Amino acid sequence: MKKYLKSDISKVVLIALIWILVVNLFSYWGSKIFKMEGISANRRFATVDHWFWYDSGFYLGIASNGYKTLHDPEVWGQNYVRAAFFPMYPLTGRLFYDALKFTNIDVRQSMLFVNYLFVIGISIFLYKLAYEYKKDKEYSYKTLIYFLVFPFSFFLLAPYSEASLVFFTVGAIYFMSKGNYLWAGLMGIGATASRFIGIIFPLIIFLHYLESNDWKIKSINIRIILYCIIPTLGLLGYMVYQKIYLGDYMYFYKMQKLWRSDFEINVFKTVWINYKEIFHRDFFNYRRINEIGSIIAFSVLGLISIKKTNIAFAVFIFLSLLVPLLTGRVDSINRFVVTIVPAFLIIGLIYKNRLLEWAYILICILFLAMFTLMFTHSMWVA
Repeated sequence: MKKYLKSDISKVVLIALIWILVVNLFSYWGSKIFKMEGISANRRFATVDHWFWYDSGFYLGIASNGYKTLHDPEVWGQNYVRAAFFPMYPLTGRLFYDALKFTNIDVRQSMLFVNYLFVIGISIFLYKLAYEYKKDKEYSYKTLIYFLVFPFSFFLLAPYSEASLVFFTVGAIYFMSKGNYLWAGLMGIGATASRFIGIIFPLIIFLHYLESNDWKIKSINIRIILYCIIPTLGLLGYMVYQKIYLGDYMYFYKMQKLWRSDFEINVFKTVWINYKEIFHRDFFNYRRINEIGSIIAFSVLGLISIKKTNIAFAVFIFLSLLVPLLTGRVDSINRFVVTIVPAFLIIGLIYKNRLLEWAYILICILFLAMFTLMFTHSMWVA
C-alpha cells in the first residue's frame, strides 16, 4: 500500500473545513429558527453567543482577564475559581487574539477560531494515526469521518478545552506509534496543560515503549525515562504559576473541589447510582441514559482494543474513563469520551461493513444535530 500523499492531506483538511462549516451553520441558524426552552431571548440573534454556555464563561474569563480576577463573587466568594480550568486553551485563544488585534477580532471569536485550527490539526493527526495502524487509506478517511460525526464532536468547536486536549492527545499518540517518544512527550505537555487527565501520558508512553520492545525491561535507557517525564511539565508549569500568583501549588485542585468534584474511589458505586437515576423521573432520564451508555460503550471499545491495537491504547481508554468517574459524578462524561482517541481506531474497523457503517453514520448525524441544537439553546448536554 502506497504511503499517503500531500493530496491526501489536502482532502483531510477539506473534510475538516466542511465539517466546521456545516456544524457552525446548523448551530447558528438553529439557535434562531428553533424555539426551545433553554435559551435566553436577548441572546438568540447574537453572532457567536450561541456557543458560549456553561464552562465557556470561565475559559472566556481567563482569556480576557487571567486567573487572578474574581468570577461572580456573589456565587463563588473571594475564591479565584477559574483556576479549576487549565490554561492551554484560554492561553492559546488569548495569544491568537493579541496577534490579530488589527483585524478587530474579539476574544470570543479568537477562541472559536483557535478551535477551528485545532480541528484541522486533529484531522491531520488522526488520519496519519489511522494510516499507521492499518496502512489503508480508506480506513484512515473513514475513521476521521466516524470521529467527526460522533454525536458529541461539536464540543470541538465550542469554547471548551476539548479541541486543545484532543489535538495534543492525538499528536502524542501518533508520535508514539511512529516510535518518536521525544515528540510524544512534547505533545504530552500540551495535554497536561489542557486538562488534568493528560497526566496519564507518562504511563502510556512507558507502556507503549515496553510493548513495542516485547516487554524487555533491560532495554530501557535513561532517555526513555526522560521522555516519559516530559508531559508532566505542562501540569508542573501550571502549578508553579499558581504558587507564584495564587499562593498554592494545588490551588486548581481546591477550586475543582469547590466547583463540583468529590473524590469517590468506588467507581462502580458512582456508575450504579447514576444508572438508578435513569428511572427517577416520570419519563426516562435521557441524560443518564446517554452518560451510562457512553461509559459502557467505551469500556467495550477498551476491551476490544486489547486485542485489536495494543495494551497502551487500552489502558489509555480505561484511564480516560476512570479518572472522571473518581469525581463521583458522570455529568460531563459524554464530552470527555470525545478525547479518547484510541477508541475511534476501533470504531473505524466497521468501514468494510456497509450496513453497520451507514447505520452508525446516520444515527450519529441525527444525534449530533440534536445535541448541537440543544447545546446552542443552553440545554445541558455534557
